[in-house]
Amino acid sequence: MEELDEEFEIWLNAQIQAGVFDARNLPNKLFDAYVNHFIKALELGGGMDYLTIEYGVMPEELALLMRENIVLFSGAKTFNYVISTEALLRQNGQLITPKEFKELASQNFQLYNKTWLQTEYETALKQASNLKDWQEFQANKSDFPLLEFRTVGDQRVSEACRMKNGIVKRVDDPFWKSHSPMTHYGCRCELYPLQLNEKSITGIPKGLPKNDLGFRENIRETGRIFDKTHPYFDIPKGSKRFAKKNFNLEYSGK
Repeated sequence: MEELDEEFEIWLNAQIQAGVFDARNLPNKLFDAYVNHFIKALELGGGMDYLTIEYGVMPEELALLMRENIVLFSGAKTFNYVISTEALLRQNGQLITPKEFKELASQNFQLYNKTWLQTEYETALKQASNLKDWQEFQANKSDFPLLEFRTVGDQRVSEACRMKNGIVKRVDDPFWKSHSPMTHYGCRCELYPLQLNEKSITGIPKGLPKNDLGFRENIRETGRIFDKTHPYFDIPKGSKRFAKKNFNLEYSGK
Protein backbone atom coordinates (compact mmCIF):
# COMPACT_ATOMS: atom_id res chain seq x y z
CA MET A 1 0.00 0.00 0.00
CA GLU A 2 1.52 3.30 -1.12
CA GLU A 3 0.52 5.27 1.97
CA LEU A 4 2.52 2.94 4.20
CA ASP A 5 5.86 3.47 2.49
CA GLU A 6 9.35 3.62 4.03
CA GLU A 7 9.08 7.33 4.76
CA PHE A 8 5.84 6.80 6.67
CA GLU A 9 7.38 3.84 8.52
CA ILE A 10 10.34 5.91 9.72
CA TRP A 11 8.11 8.80 10.79
CA LEU A 12 5.57 6.60 12.59
CA ASN A 13 8.10 4.51 14.51
CA ALA A 14 10.01 7.65 15.52
CA GLN A 15 6.78 9.12 16.90
CA ILE A 16 6.11 5.95 18.89
CA GLN A 17 9.69 5.95 20.18
CA ALA A 18 9.30 9.58 21.29
CA GLY A 19 6.05 8.81 23.11
CA VAL A 20 3.90 10.95 20.80
CA PHE A 21 1.77 7.89 19.99
CA ASP A 22 0.92 5.27 22.57
CA ALA A 23 -1.98 3.01 23.59
CA ARG A 24 -4.12 6.02 24.57
CA ASN A 25 -3.19 8.26 21.65
CA LEU A 26 -3.21 6.39 18.35
CA PRO A 27 -2.20 7.68 14.89
CA ASN A 28 -5.35 8.50 12.95
CA LYS A 29 -3.33 8.60 9.72
CA LEU A 30 -2.50 4.90 10.08
CA PHE A 31 -6.10 4.08 10.97
CA ASP A 32 -7.45 5.93 7.92
CA ALA A 33 -4.97 4.13 5.67
CA TYR A 34 -6.19 0.77 6.95
CA VAL A 35 -9.87 1.63 6.53
CA ASN A 36 -9.35 2.99 3.01
CA HIS A 37 -7.43 -0.12 2.02
CA PHE A 38 -10.05 -2.54 3.31
CA ILE A 39 -12.96 -0.56 1.88
CA LYS A 40 -11.31 -0.84 -1.54
CA ALA A 41 -11.37 -4.62 -1.04
CA LEU A 42 -15.06 -4.56 -0.11
CA GLU A 43 -15.92 -2.42 -3.12
CA LEU A 44 -13.93 -4.52 -5.56
CA GLY A 45 -15.12 -7.87 -4.21
CA GLY A 46 -18.71 -6.88 -3.51
CA GLY A 47 -19.44 -4.66 -6.50
CA MET A 48 -20.18 -1.67 -4.27
CA ASP A 49 -19.39 2.02 -4.07
CA TYR A 50 -19.61 3.47 -0.58
CA LEU A 51 -18.94 7.00 -1.82
CA THR A 52 -22.02 7.13 -4.05
CA ILE A 53 -24.01 4.79 -1.78
CA GLU A 54 -24.47 2.22 -4.55
CA TYR A 55 -24.31 -1.34 -3.33
CA GLY A 56 -25.21 -3.36 -6.42
CA VAL A 57 -26.86 -6.63 -5.39
CA MET A 58 -25.78 -6.17 -1.76
CA PRO A 59 -28.53 -5.18 0.70
CA GLU A 60 -27.78 -1.77 2.19
CA GLU A 61 -27.95 -3.04 5.77
CA LEU A 62 -25.40 -5.76 5.04
CA ALA A 63 -23.10 -3.35 3.20
CA LEU A 64 -23.14 -0.97 6.18
CA LEU A 65 -22.47 -3.78 8.64
CA MET A 66 -19.43 -4.78 6.57
CA ARG A 67 -18.17 -1.20 6.59
CA GLU A 68 -18.67 -0.92 10.35
CA ASN A 69 -16.75 -4.15 10.90
CA ILE A 70 -13.86 -2.88 8.77
CA VAL A 71 -13.72 0.37 10.75
CA LEU A 72 -13.64 -1.49 14.08
CA PHE A 73 -11.08 -3.98 12.78
CA SER A 74 -8.86 -1.14 11.56
CA GLY A 75 -9.05 0.51 14.96
CA ALA A 76 -8.04 -2.72 16.67
CA LYS A 77 -5.20 -3.25 14.17
CA THR A 78 -3.92 0.30 14.79
CA PHE A 79 -4.01 -0.28 18.55
CA ASN A 80 -2.18 -3.60 18.27
CA TYR A 81 0.47 -2.16 15.99
CA VAL A 82 1.25 0.72 18.34
CA ILE A 83 1.42 -1.33 21.54
CA SER A 84 3.50 -4.06 19.87
CA THR A 85 5.96 -1.46 18.57
CA GLU A 86 6.04 0.37 21.89
CA ALA A 87 6.86 -2.92 23.65
CA LEU A 88 10.03 -3.20 21.56
CA LEU A 89 11.59 -0.22 23.35
CA ARG A 90 12.57 -2.48 26.23
CA GLN A 91 14.16 -5.91 26.10
CA ASN A 92 14.49 -7.83 29.36
CA GLY A 93 13.45 -4.71 31.23
CA GLN A 94 16.17 -2.55 29.72
CA LEU A 95 15.90 0.25 27.18
CA ILE A 96 17.48 -0.74 23.88
CA THR A 97 19.58 1.51 21.66
CA PRO A 98 17.93 3.66 18.97
CA LYS A 99 19.60 1.54 16.30
CA GLU A 100 18.25 -1.69 17.81
CA PHE A 101 14.78 -0.21 18.09
CA LYS A 102 14.83 0.98 14.49
CA GLU A 103 15.68 -2.53 13.27
CA LEU A 104 13.08 -4.29 15.43
CA ALA A 105 10.40 -1.69 14.71
CA SER A 106 11.01 -2.00 10.97
CA GLN A 107 10.55 -5.77 11.17
CA ASN A 108 7.30 -5.24 13.09
CA PHE A 109 6.12 -2.69 10.52
CA GLN A 110 6.74 -5.15 7.70
CA LEU A 111 4.85 -7.87 9.57
CA TYR A 112 1.77 -5.73 10.28
CA ASN A 113 1.72 -3.61 7.15
CA LYS A 114 2.98 -5.94 4.44
CA THR A 115 2.62 -9.62 5.36
CA TRP A 116 -0.49 -9.56 7.54
CA LEU A 117 -2.08 -6.63 5.72
CA GLN A 118 -1.91 -8.52 2.42
CA THR A 119 -3.63 -11.55 3.95
CA GLU A 120 -6.28 -9.35 5.55
CA TYR A 121 -6.92 -7.49 2.29
CA GLU A 122 -7.32 -10.74 0.37
CA THR A 123 -9.70 -12.01 3.06
CA ALA A 124 -11.88 -8.89 2.84
CA LEU A 125 -11.86 -9.09 -0.95
CA LYS A 126 -12.84 -12.77 -1.02
CA GLN A 127 -15.46 -12.49 1.70
CA ALA A 128 -17.12 -9.55 -0.05
CA SER A 129 -17.08 -11.48 -3.33
CA ASN A 130 -18.66 -14.50 -1.63
CA LEU A 131 -21.38 -12.30 -0.15
CA LYS A 132 -22.10 -10.80 -3.55
CA ASP A 133 -22.36 -14.31 -5.04
CA TRP A 134 -24.75 -15.33 -2.28
CA GLN A 135 -27.16 -12.51 -3.12
CA GLU A 136 -27.17 -13.75 -6.71
CA PHE A 137 -27.71 -17.37 -5.60
CA GLN A 138 -30.77 -16.25 -3.66
CA ALA A 139 -32.10 -14.15 -6.53
CA ASN A 140 -31.77 -17.03 -9.01
CA LYS A 141 -32.60 -20.05 -6.86
CA SER A 142 -35.84 -20.80 -8.70
CA ASP A 143 -33.77 -21.61 -11.79
CA PHE A 144 -30.64 -22.79 -9.96
CA PRO A 145 -31.86 -24.33 -6.69
CA LEU A 146 -28.67 -26.25 -5.90
CA LEU A 147 -25.15 -25.27 -4.87
CA GLU A 148 -21.98 -27.33 -5.18
CA PHE A 149 -18.84 -26.82 -3.12
CA ARG A 150 -15.78 -26.83 -5.37
CA THR A 151 -12.08 -26.51 -4.69
CA VAL A 152 -9.51 -25.36 -7.25
CA GLY A 153 -8.17 -28.91 -7.29
CA ASP A 154 -4.46 -28.30 -6.83
CA GLN A 155 -1.97 -29.50 -4.21
CA ARG A 156 -2.48 -26.42 -2.04
CA VAL A 157 -6.09 -27.35 -1.23
CA SER A 158 -6.48 -28.09 2.49
CA GLU A 159 -7.71 -31.50 3.62
CA ALA A 160 -10.84 -29.93 5.14
CA CYS A 161 -11.77 -28.29 1.83
CA ARG A 162 -10.92 -31.46 -0.08
CA MET A 163 -13.47 -33.32 2.05
CA LYS A 164 -16.14 -30.76 1.12
CA ASN A 165 -15.36 -30.83 -2.59
CA GLY A 166 -18.39 -32.01 -4.55
CA ILE A 167 -20.95 -31.61 -1.76
CA VAL A 168 -24.28 -30.57 -3.29
CA LYS A 169 -27.13 -29.07 -1.25
CA ARG A 170 -30.09 -26.80 -1.89
CA VAL A 171 -29.39 -23.08 -1.72
CA ASP A 172 -31.37 -22.74 1.52
CA ASP A 173 -29.93 -25.82 3.18
CA PRO A 174 -28.62 -24.92 6.68
CA PHE A 175 -25.37 -26.71 5.78
CA TRP A 176 -24.17 -23.57 4.00
CA LYS A 177 -24.54 -21.43 7.13
CA SER A 178 -21.48 -23.05 8.67
CA HIS A 179 -19.59 -24.62 5.75
CA SER A 180 -19.49 -21.99 3.01
CA PRO A 181 -16.22 -20.54 1.72
CA MET A 182 -14.14 -18.96 3.09
CA THR A 183 -13.38 -21.88 5.36
CA HIS A 184 -9.93 -20.61 6.43
CA TYR A 185 -7.38 -17.90 5.60
CA GLY A 186 -6.29 -18.22 1.99
CA CYS A 187 -9.29 -20.37 1.07
CA ARG A 188 -9.90 -20.26 -2.70
CA CYS A 189 -13.01 -22.46 -2.81
CA GLU A 190 -16.27 -21.43 -4.46
CA LEU A 191 -19.93 -22.34 -4.46
CA TYR A 192 -21.39 -23.04 -7.91
CA PRO A 193 -25.12 -22.83 -8.75
CA LEU A 194 -26.71 -25.85 -10.42
CA GLN A 195 -30.03 -26.76 -11.95
CA LEU A 196 -31.93 -29.71 -10.51
CA ASN A 197 -31.06 -32.01 -13.39
CA GLU A 198 -27.31 -31.34 -13.25
CA LYS A 199 -26.36 -33.22 -10.09
CA SER A 200 -27.96 -35.02 -7.15
CA ILE A 201 -28.01 -33.78 -3.58
CA THR A 202 -25.23 -35.46 -1.59
CA GLY A 203 -24.76 -36.47 2.01
CA ILE A 204 -22.21 -35.04 4.43
CA PRO A 205 -18.91 -36.90 4.82
CA LYS A 206 -18.30 -38.42 8.25
CA GLY A 207 -15.88 -36.42 10.36
CA LEU A 208 -16.24 -33.27 8.27
CA PRO A 209 -14.37 -30.53 10.18
CA LYS A 210 -15.81 -27.13 10.96
CA ASN A 211 -14.56 -24.02 9.26
CA ASP A 212 -11.46 -22.62 10.96
CA LEU A 213 -11.85 -20.24 13.87
CA GLY A 214 -12.69 -16.85 12.45
CA PHE A 215 -14.82 -18.31 9.66
CA ARG A 216 -17.62 -19.99 11.61
CA GLU A 217 -20.11 -17.14 11.82
CA ASN A 218 -22.87 -16.75 9.28
CA ILE A 219 -21.34 -13.70 7.64
CA ARG A 220 -24.44 -13.27 5.50
CA GLU A 221 -26.30 -12.29 8.67
CA THR A 222 -23.59 -10.54 10.69
CA GLY A 223 -21.68 -8.75 7.92
CA ARG A 224 -18.51 -9.34 9.93
CA ILE A 225 -15.55 -9.90 7.62
CA PHE A 226 -13.40 -10.35 10.74
CA ASP A 227 -15.27 -11.79 13.70
CA LYS A 228 -14.62 -11.39 17.41
CA THR A 229 -12.23 -14.35 17.54
CA HIS A 230 -9.60 -12.43 15.58
CA PRO A 231 -6.52 -11.79 17.79
CA TYR A 232 -6.71 -8.02 17.19
CA PHE A 233 -9.95 -7.95 19.17
CA ASP A 234 -8.30 -9.61 22.18
CA ILE A 235 -7.75 -6.28 23.92
CA PRO A 236 -6.05 -6.03 27.36
CA LYS A 237 -8.59 -5.69 30.15
CA GLY A 238 -7.63 -2.14 31.01
CA SER A 239 -8.37 -0.97 27.47
CA LYS A 240 -11.76 -2.68 26.96
CA ARG A 241 -13.76 0.50 27.59
CA PHE A 242 -11.43 2.43 25.31
CA ALA A 243 -11.90 -0.21 22.61
CA LYS A 244 -15.69 0.19 22.76
CA LYS A 245 -15.19 3.78 21.58
CA ASN A 246 -12.96 2.48 18.78
CA PHE A 247 -9.95 3.92 20.63
CA ASN A 248 -11.26 7.46 19.92
CA LEU A 249 -10.47 6.91 16.25
CA GLU A 250 -12.86 8.39 13.69
CA TYR A 251 -12.71 7.57 10.02
CA SER A 252 -12.35 10.73 7.94
CA GLY A 253 -13.04 9.14 4.53
CA LYS A 254 -16.04 7.47 2.90
